Amino acid sequence: MTIYWERCDFCGLYKPTSRCAMFPELSVDFMCCVSCPLWMNTCKSPTWKVSAKSTLPQPKSRGVSSEERKRVFEELMKSLESKRS
Repeated sequence: MTIYWERCDFCGLYKPTSRCAMFPELSVDFMCCVSCPLWMNTCKSPTWKVSAKSTLPQPKSRGVSSEERKRVFEELMKSLESKRS
């Protein structure tokens, strides 16, 4: 596989570049895209946007009813009272 490096229009270094989302006539490398002052405020789709997907399974949250909460609370209070005596 061959990677062609082009000249970044911002810093002038030869690095892998891509077209800027806001100014398509400019080629930018990763560091210039991330350090651009427009990146966080104005740019809606940065060229070098990094998005990591979670590979861990998300735990399913189980809803607890108020009756179950009361029952568990009463059981805990009973166990605490029995330990005191």
